[in-house]
Formats: sequence, structure tokens, C-alpha cells
Amino acid sequence: MKLEKWFCYDESLICNEIFKIIMLNSRIAFLIIVLTALNLFTQAQTINNSSEKFEIVYLADGRYASNSIWLKKMRDDWKATGVNLRVFRFAVEKYDGSLNWNNHPYELDEAITKIAEAGLNIYLRVHFATLDIQSVNKVYDDNDFQIRSNGKRFLNQYEVNNPLLNITSSRSRGDMLSFMDKVVKHLKTFPKSVQKRIKLIVPTISPDDETELPFNTYDQSTGSIINNVLTGFSNPEIAAFMKFLKKKYGSIKSLNERWGSGAKFTKFDSNQIQIRKYNWDGIKADSKSPDYYIFENGRKDFLDFRNNELKRFIDDCSAIVKKAGFNFGVQFGSIYDGLIEFRGFYDPTPLLEKVDQVITDDILEYYPNFAFSADYARSLCKYWEWKKKIKKRKIFATESNWPGYADHSPEDLIKYWSLQLRTFYEKGASCLFVSHWGTSEGPNNISEKVLTDSFVNEYKAWQDTLNKYRNAPVKIIKNSEAFHLACEQGLISKNDVDSNKPGEHAFVHNEGFIVGVVSGKNILEFPLYRFSKLKDQNKKNAYYNNSGDFITSYMIEKSPEYHKKNYKSYHLTGTSKFSSESIRAKLE
Repeated sequence: MKLEKWFCYDESLICNEIFKIIMLNSRIAFLIIVLTALNLFTQAQTINNSSEKFEIVYLADGRYASNSIWLKKMRDDWKATGVNLRVFRFAVEKYDGSLNWNNHPYELDEAITKIAEAGLNIYLRVHFATLDIQSVNKVYDDNDFQIRSNGKRFLNQYEVNNPLLNITSSRSRGDMLSFMDKVVKHLKTFPKSVQKRIKLIVPTISPDDETELPFNTYDQSTGSIINNVLTGFSNPEIAAFMKFLKKKYGSIKSLNERWGSGAKFTKFDSNQIQIRKYNWDGIKADSKSPDYYIFENGRKDFLDFRNNELKRFIDDCSAIVKKAGFNFGVQFGSIYDGLIEFRGFYDPTPLLEKVDQVITDDILEYYPNFAFSADYARSLCKYWEWKKKIKKRKIFATESNWPGYADHSPEDLIKYWSLQLRTFYEKGASCLFVSHWGTSEGPNNISEKVLTDSFVNEYKAWQDTLNKYRNAPVKIIKNSEAFHLACEQGLISKNDVDSNKPGEHAFVHNEGFIVGVVSGKNILEFPLYRFSKLKDQNKKNAYYNNSGDFITSYMIEKSPEYHKKNYKSYHLTGTSKFSSESIRAKLE
């Protein structure tokens, strides 16, 4: 009896304990299920973020992009995942307003159809600032073209007799935007299956497919190319600049105070403020020259004005493209090189606000800047993701050269192309654009060489590199790992070195410096420095000794008097401000 009672008691006790264990295990099991689900969700998010594949995209005109054999060779031999098709306004729209979407050798419709049939993605580069000679003579005048400070038309160095339209004149600006609208509406007439392959539409307004105001022109009198020539001196642009100054300063007294010595203007008038005479579009190597950047702060205003005009134009193009349901992109030359100060803008940050993708054109000679350009391009994208709190990720890409570029050997080209590709890929780039392989009658007849297989053996190592990266998952760089740069443009030391030496104005990228630590995370900045001045010095020692050979926003923030003393001017880019103000605050 006692045994039975004991047994019954123990049985009940055991049952209770078992029940408790089951309940406890249920909670644990539930917790495990929840954690597993969260982990799977996180993984799914990561997988979703990583599902984007790296693309290899070749620039082509319709003549080659409509050739099924050429497309097959680009896809199979040269690892293409897409074709970057050039759309020329002068080839489509005639001066009388008529349209021809299949004008030989720029067969747009046929090329789009053939690219899609080949299973390749479609990228469009709408080139609408260069005109046919009839439009030049019958439709437009100097008020519509890009004018140099000497009053002459800016001439396209690649098409000697053709000037380029400006983006301020109401007629030229309106016509370019109208053409973009016609292009996207025409694209909507293609089958949905083709439209889905259209990944990006990029406007181009300069001679060499870079969405920036030009800086090289052709001089007919000497038959030579002139570098470092800013435009923006047409009558509509000068008038708009006067309005810009009046809005910024309010009173002429404020302008005079800001512009400094020699500024004694009495009103905002182009008869008084004669910007063509201030050397803003050129460069004087001798800083002691009396006309070395007259009214330097005025020159900065001029660059700000041009930047605003370009942003306004890009934003309007973006609105047209996105309304039609396509992605919109821009292309720049290398983010920084020795000529960037003269490219027409000095801060690309605002230009990307309404852009889905940015492409930087980094030629072989810019190889020291590859890491810098990739870091900065990503930072530009990260900035607007943070600023606008957008969910759709902005992406960036790069563009390389072509076989035979500047008489470089295949070995050298492959070496630097591979370096460029690897660098940009590791820093989160989404694709590589390969330049001029399908340009009509392109450099060194590359298109024909694709068809004849005449350089396959020489460039096999490049095929292997492309094969490695084609369709590789695009790397997602977390915000905590994003290097928001502190890069300044337009810095000219008062102790300028000899500018006649080729290397003196070459800016290169370094590996960055830790300028602070917040919550265990390093804050890195990537200044530029003059290549020639530091070639025999230890970079980090030079930095910590405040040599002045390069500069960051952190240094400006900590010792502004030093830079006022040693530099004629310095300008923080928007992304630099983001670096010093936002990222640190966010981490703290």
C-alpha cells in the first residue's frame, strides 16, 4: 500500500516534472524556431541583396549591335552580359523634325531587337548635343551653342566642324529634353520582353560620352586641341549667371566684399562683371601672374552656377526617363584626375540625387586613382541613400579602354584593366563598361577585329579575367564599412611646384588615414596629394607633420588657419561634409 502510494505519488511527480520539461522545451523550441526564422530572414535578405550579378557591358553603335554574329562573339568570346548602345540625336532627328529610328549605320530599332534576341541586356547612351551640319546652320545660333571665353564656339574635338549645344539656352535645352522624351516614348513601343532588358538610360552631352560640360576644344586657326577650356560664356549663360549672383548675394556690396580686391561693381550687370576677362576657363602656372584667376571667389561662383545648371538638366532628364519606367544614370570622366578642376564642376555630389547609377570613366593612366574613384563613387551613392532614406540602392560602375589604346601593349592593357576591374568589384561596383569595341569605325577597327577573331590570342588573359567576374555576385558594402571620403578639389598650394613637369599636377589616391575611432570603428579619410611632391617621402609622416601636400576635411576642421595660410582656396564637397558631419554623428 505504501509502495503503491509512493509509486502513485512518484508517478504524479514524474508526470508533473515531465510536463514542466515539455513546457520549458516548448518555449526553448519556440525561441529556437523564432531565432532560426530571423536568421533565415537575415540570410534571405543577404541572399536577396547578393542576387545582383556583375555585368560586362560593351559600348556599340547600331551598325554592330544589329549584327547577330558580332553579338554572339561579344557574348561568348568576350563575356558580354549587355550592350551599351549609342543613340545619336543627329542620326535620328533631322533639322526639319522628322525621325528615322533605323538610319544607317545607326539602326536603333534593329539593334535593340537583336540585342534582346541574343539574351543580352540593353543599356542606352543618348547622345544629343552634337548636331548635323544642317541643324547647325539652319536651326541654332551662338546663343544655343557652348561658347568659350574668347567668344568662339566650342568645337567638338572628335567632329571638328560641329559645335555643341549648351544646356541653359531655352531653345537648345528644350530641344534636348524633347528628344529624350521622344526616345523613351519610342522605347515603350517595344514588346514588354524587350523593355525588361533595358537596364539604364544615360544622357551624354560632351564629345566623348561623358555627362559633364566639356573641357577640350579644337582650334581651327592652329589645327590643335586646346585643353582646360571651360565653356559657359554664351549670352543666355552669362545672363543666367548674373541672376545667380544677385540671388546669392542680394546686394552688390556683399558680392564686392566676397570677391575681394578689385571688386568695385555697382550693379549685377554683365557690362560690369565681365567674366570673359577673368581667366576662369584657363590656367596660369605662375601664381604671381597678375591675371591668375582674377576674382577667385567669383570663379568658384561660376563653377557653382555651372554645377547648378548641370544638376537642373540631369534632374529633368531623370524625370523624363523615370516617368517612362526606366532606370536613369550618368557618366563622368574619372572622378579625380589632373584636369578635374576644369571639367565644369568640382562637386559631383548634387548631380546624383535623382540618379540610379553612376559610371566613372577611368582610363589606364588613372590607375593610381582606381581605389579612390571606386571609394568615392560608392560614397556618393551612400550619401544619397542616407540623405533621402531611400530603399532602392544606388549603384556605381566603371568604364575602361579598348585594345590598342594609346599604343599600349596587350600585356600592359590587360594588367591595368584587370586591376581596375578587381578594384571596383571589391569595392561594390555593379558592372564594367568596356569602351569603343563597337563604335562605328571605332578606334583601331576593334569591331572588325571582333568579327575576324584577329586579337583573340593576344587578349586571352583578358577573356579569363572577364570570365572570372561575369555574373559574380555584386558585393554589398555595409554602411559601417563604407568609406565616406574627405576629398577636396581645386586645391592649389601657394608654394606651387613646377607645373611644366608632367607629374606635378597628377593627383593620386593613397590608402587613407584613420582620423578618429567611434564605437570601435575607424573613421577613414582619403585625401589626395601631389604625386611628385611626395614621391621620395613617407606618406604618413608627411601627413602627421602637416606638410600641406594633401588635405582632408578633418584637417580643415581642426586647423583652418593653417590651410588659409598655405592654400589659395579649398572647397568641401557635399560628400566630404557628409563625412565630417553625418557619419561621425551617426556612429556616436
